[in-house]
Amino acid sequence: MGFPIRLVLGVLTMREKVKTIYDLIMVLLVVLTILTLWIDHSVNSTINTVVWLIFLIDYLVRIFVSKNKWEFVKKTLFYYLL
Repeated sequence: MGFPIRLVLGVLTMREKVKTIYDLIMVLLVVLTILTLWIDHSVNSTINTVVWLIFLIDYLVRIFVSKNKWEFVKKTLFYYLL
């Protein structure tokens, strides 16, 4: 890892580190999807489908582990629709 990332991750708890890395992976998936929009290749639809499935699984897991499922859905549905 580069110096700035090590510096930031060095002051976080293990749970915060995992969450930060997880969030970075999700952002990279979005960037990957955006980059494939302008490339004419047959793999693009596969990449986009896999990324959408990852986001769907993420949302379903978050609903499953949420204590108040209905509140979670109401609070995050608009966010995930974007």
